[in-house]
Amino acid sequence: MKPYLEKGIFKKLKDEEIFNKVKISFGTISWENDIDMCADSLYETSEEVK
Repeated sequence: MKPYLEKGIFKKLKDEEIFNKVKISFGTISWENDIDMCADSLYETSEEVK
């Protein structure tokens, strides 16, 4: 998420209280106030965590 926190509506997610209200919705992650990530973008930019 870090690269997105300086852009547009995602700036609101710097507030840890708001960020921690993340939910899974329709195959992607979303927050209140219509903030969400495109599922395809998440897949394309994801990295395996070991």
